[in-house]
Order: sequence, then structure tokens, then C-alpha cells
Amino acid sequence: MPSPKGGRLTETMSARRPGTVQVSPPTSSPEMRVLQVSSFAPPHLGGLEACAANLFGKLIESGTLVTWLFSDIPPQMPIENTIRIKAWNGIETVFGIPVPIPRPTSIVKIWKAVRDAHLVHIHDIMYFNSVLAAVFAKLLGKRLVTTLHIWKVPYRSYLVRLIQEISHAVLGQLCLRNSKAIVSYNRLTFQKLKKFKNARIEFIPNGISDVFLQSKYEISPNVQSQLRLSLGLPQDKQIAIFAGRFVEKKGLSSIRILANSFPEVLFVLCGEGNIDPFRWDLENTRVLGQKSRVELKRLFHASDILLLPSVGEGFPLVIQEAMACGLPCFILRETWQSWGEGKDFFVVTENEHFVADLRSYFDCPFSWVHKERIREYARLNWDWDKSVQEYRKIYREILAPEP
Repeated sequence: MPSPKGGRLTETMSARRPGTVQVSPPTSSPEMRVLQVSSFAPPHLGGLEACAANLFGKLIESGTLVTWLFSDIPPQMPIENTIRIKAWNGIETVFGIPVPIPRPTSIVKIWKAVRDAHLVHIHDIMYFNSVLAAVFAKLLGKRLVTTLHIWKVPYRSYLVRLIQEISHAVLGQLCLRNSKAIVSYNRLTFQKLKKFKNARIEFIPNGISDVFLQSKYEISPNVQSQLRLSLGLPQDKQIAIFAGRFVEKKGLSSIRILANSFPEVLFVLCGEGNIDPFRWDLENTRVLGQKSRVELKRLFHASDILLLPSVGEGFPLVIQEAMACGLPCFILRETWQSWGEGKDFFVVTENEHFVADLRSYFDCPFSWVHKERIREYARLNWDWDKSVQEYRKIYREILAPEP
């Protein structure tokens, strides 16, 4: 097998209280006040939320003067250096599509936050928080940086796809064409972005939370056995785990097919959403609900493989977190192509034969030595400290006075 080659915020934001943030002596210019804008923040479940949380925490550690604005869903206690805005989230509740709509008073808050910043950094282009921040940045003459997490999601519903196309063509293009820098951690999206000549286009991988990097667990059958005992998981079964939102694009229908096809395998599902796996009524399926990162780390070390047959999602953060625990990841080719390197460290499949591919893997799984290589590969390639330095470089350069 090839050797790995290289190319932390708190557990959740709700764990941090006013007065607990350790801010390093400022190393950035007083003229570099950054506003980060996202749709949600933890404990709302999602990779974008985790990415924004980790980036925010590392920027704070680096001395960057950053404020983070996001929807207060679910409602939480105030946190230092953040702005929580009230929003309606009925679209996610009914359809499983996370699109919070800010209240009128929240729109005023977004305006004021943009006004007080020198640079606005939005996460994705299809959320009202991001679009409003981008519009206000243009009106107020603020520099805009966009991190593009996904391009378009291939929803089954024609109506939802149509709405997405219109929104992308109007609101999304507004954000992208007014950005001074566009960042992607998806190599497929990165290629599409090269047509935007108005902005510098950067590829910056997401890092991995310190929760997963600072692990006391060895990659070994003994540790796996001990963890299964403590978690109440069977010793004599192969365990496939899913972690994420229970929604269509995450591939829940494919996981249901797999669970039906492998009655001898235990399928552990961690998350929540508008799809209810309890209704599958399968004896080999255990639904655990949403888990903290500390709990997920233990479950990853106790499992045999991560299942993530998602579509239109780029390269979800949970893959990197699982691999940091030495856990092989069963993903579609389009997902791997979003990263595009180290194929021998993944279990790559296609929609047409994912059942046969998973059976082949169970018949001949990765060795424990190779699982250790997977962990090392993850640690070498996905480092938040390196990623944050790249973001800080972008901030400084686009804020520098033009010659």
C-alpha cells in the first residue's frame, strides 16, 4: 500500500461561554476586522456548520479580529464574538432542506454587522444570510470572500431543482461575481470557478477538529473490542456507521438498501432529519440520534466502515473526521473526485453496484496496518492551522491598498 502524503474550536459552539475565549495577542492589522457569515452554527447538524466553527476558532487563536453571524437555530446562549439572528426554519422542518429565512429585525443586524467590518466572508451562496451579507457588502464597499461548499444538489424533486437553478443563476451569481476571492475544498467545483475572472480562485482543504486529532486510541482490534464493550455494541458483527443529517441527499435510501442486503451487519445511524430510519423496521439497524464529536470519535474507532453514499455534497467533513480515526470510508466516485487524491485510502463505489462493492470490501477488508495509514494520511493532508494561514493571507492581500 502507498504511504500517506500531504498536499480546533471546542466540542460545540454552545460549550463556549462569554469570557472563556482565549484570544492571542493580535497579529493582524487593526484594519482587518472580518465578519464571517453562515446559515447555521453547531449544535445544528451539518458539515458547513462544523467547518465555519473550526475556522472561526482558529482565526480567534491566530489573533484575527473576527465576528461570526449565523441563525439562532436551535436557540442557544450568547457566545463571545458572535451575532445570533432570529430566523424561520420551516423549510428544513417540512422538506429537510436547511434554508433559514431571517426575520426583518435580523436583516438590520446583518446590515450593521457588515457596516462594522472591513471584510465579509460568507459560507455558500444559496442561503439568505450569505446573499444579504453579499448585497450589503457591495452597497457599503466592503471586500467579499466566499467559501463555496457545494455547487448544486441533484434533488429528486423537479420543482426543488428548478428553484435551485433559478436561485443559483440569480442570487448565487450575485455573490460569486462580487467576490474578491472564492475558496473551494472541492476540486470539481474548483475547476468550475475558473470562469470567474473577477476573483482569485483558491483551493484550501478543510482541516480536522482537534477532537479527532487528539486521540488516545490505537488503531487495533483490542481497542475496537474494548470500545464496543463500553458502547454496548456486538463483538461478533461487522459494524457500518453513518453520521449526518437524515435527508435525501445523504443517501439514506441507499443505506436502507444496504441494511436490507446485509442482515448479518449492524448499521449504526447517528443524526436526525426528516427521514426516520426507525420506520424501516430493520433488526440490524440501530438509530442513535445526534452525537457529539467526542461520542462520534469513540463510535468511529468501534466501527468497521463509514457509509456516506451522498450526492451533490462535494467532500463532506465527516469523511475526514472518520479517517482521522483510521476508519475506511465507503463513498461514491463523485465524492472521492471532489478530493481527487489518495484513492487507495478510500473505498470508492458507484451507484450501479454499491451493494456488490460493499460485499467485496467485507470479504477482503483493509488491514489494521492500512487503517493506521489512513489515519496518518488524514493528519498530513487536513490541518486547520495550515488552512487558516491561507485564509489570513487572502484577507491581508485583498485588503491591501491597491498600487
